[in-house]
Amino acid sequence: MTRPGLACALASAMVVNAVLPLAAAPPRAAAGMEFSGSLGRTFAITGDIREGGEAFQLDALLPMRDSWSIGYAFYGADMGQGTERLLDPNNGTDLGAAGGPTRYVYGVGWALDVHPWAGRTNAAGVLRWLSVAGTVGHYRIRVETQGDVLEDDDAFGWALAGRWRLPLGAHAAFGQWVRYTRVFDDRLGRYVSAGLDWTWR
Repeated sequence: MTRPGLACALASAMVVNAVLPLAAAPPRAAAGMEFSGSLGRTFAITGDIREGGEAFQLDALLPMRDSWSIGYAFYGADMGQGTERLLDPNNGTDLGAAGGPTRYVYGVGWALDVHPWAGRTNAAGVLRWLSVAGTVGHYRIRVETQGDVLEDDDAFGWALAGRWRLPLGAHAAFGQWVRYTRVFDDRLGRYVSAGLDWTWR
């Protein structure tokens, strides 16, 4: 990792470490860590790549109040392989489309999950299992072609997701998510991902 990327990752960790003690919950709300894993696929990608690929996120959250939790997130996404025009080296004739570079991102940051309806007995059944989740932190952007690294850069980004999770027993939940991600890098920009997740408390 380059020095700017390392500095960004360390800064994200320092922010979380500073916020957690300040937002300490009452003993009754501190029910232990909540872990979740999400797996899905990317789409609606800006730039010259439209194929999409796998996306994942791992969260470790600590309940602060009945309606929200905060913690760390590790995330990554494959943008798929782009296309480029294949030209004849002799006369420049367009020979058609060919496979181009593959672009993917990964990073670490802090995460917030807000679930205001979870503890309300009078909430509608669907609302009770909905939550809004956000992440902000460091993104590592890598571009490869046939195993050769063309670009390897750092950027700052954030994501906002809506999640629906159905409890499975007292400690687990399973559901779906849709996430919008904005990375402040002109070559990537933004993308959407969606898939399934599993949560364990």
